[in-house]
Amino acid sequence: MGCDTRPTIGKNIALAYLPQAYAEEGRELQIQYFSDVYPVKVEAVGYRSLYDPESIKPRS
Repeated sequence: MGCDTRPTIGKNIALAYLPQAYAEEGRELQIQYFSDVYPVKVEAVGYRSLYDPESIKPRS
């Protein structure tokens, strides 16, 4: 019944190294995980945070 305060962005995240030609925010690609193929979109390149990009959330 408690309040869940864990950080979330409401999406699954896959971290990957991409060739520079593919490392473009907004680019749509496909990844293969075992025998399944999933559509993905590059949301960030480099060290930009997906959860709190402006670092305004309180920290414990």
